[in-house]
Amino acid sequence: MKFKHLSNPAIFVLLISAAGLMLPAACKRNPKISSITLPPTSILQIQSSWAVINSSHLRLRQDPKTDSPIITTLWKGNVLEILMKSTSRETVEDEVDYWYKISFSGLTGWVFGSYLGFYSTREEAMQASAAAAAAAEAGEESTPSSSPEP
Repeated sequence: MKFKHLSNPAIFVLLISAAGLMLPAACKRNPKISSITLPPTSILQIQSSWAVINSSHLRLRQDPKTDSPIITTLWKGNVLEILMKSTSRETVEDEVDYWYKISFSGLTGWVFGSYLGFYSTREEAMQASAAAAAAAEAGEESTPSSSPEP
């Protein structure tokens, strides 16, 4: 089937011109967004971003509950990066505290907060960990100091 009406050069030029006028309208850019307002999240609300384990050992769990599968065991003096905390306090072994989602040596999981000392910088946490290790070598019982938990 041939299109006889396209054999006329004037009609062909008219169709090409119309397509050229419609193309920019189809490629119109969306207006730029000047700012985005995000709702508050638990990760932005915690003040301490680092912790040191105060107990002899601490289980890293998949979820924030005592019957959750254990990922690994962490040891006294380990420095942990705090990623977020649970929304409510819970009681574990007569201690009331939050669960904290942490990162340690490529692992991510949950630990109970009663066994942690909290620090605002990684350097402070590293110093507390080193001080605890030095005290343990000297035969003293030392627990890294902790900042008050908000």
